[in-house]
Amino acid sequence: MNKIAIILLTLLIISGCSSVEEAPVSQESKQENKEQIIKEEVVLQNDKQGSSFNTKIPSIKRISTNEDLKVGFDSVYTEIFWNSTENNVPYNFPEVHSGEIEIGDTIYIDWSMIKPKPSEVSLMQVKKHSETVVESKVVEGEVVNIKIGENELGKQYAVQFLWKDGKTVTGKSMLNFRLEEE
Repeated sequence: MNKIAIILLTLLIISGCSSVEEAPVSQESKQENKEQIIKEEVVLQNDKQGSSFNTKIPSIKRISTNEDLKVGFDSVYTEIFWNSTENNVPYNFPEVHSGEIEIGDTIYIDWSMIKPKPSEVSLMQVKKHSETVVESKVVEGEVVNIKIGENELGKQYAVQFLWKDGKTVTGKSMLNFRLEEE
């Protein structure tokens, strides 16, 4: 009888110890759940006020004539305004250090990682040191390839990203880069 009592007492102590060890994990789990709920509420609040802006910048890469991929092409990405009505302050295109390029190379720009997706994307050629857009065209899809010929060398370009609510522009950002021969 004593052996049975000792075995039962040992089992009771072991089960009590295992419950004590689980309790802190359970408390940590509750804290993690609470933090997750708060994060979800913040996301929902952002969605009610307008989507939050993902700060990932578009990638810009150079593909050389021999198909070698060169990453880290010089560029400047700027968020001009977000989640407000269009501001009428003129955008001053920054002086951009030129990325080195050769005739026959291709510049590959990908903005698929931007969330939310822009409503309209335009590729612009801009006059150096001014606010003047020489040429602009709307781009379809989430990437643009620019094949480099003699006409593209020495010029500055910008990719303009617009977010719209109906016809009202609510967000704008720009990716600027310049092309110079190596």
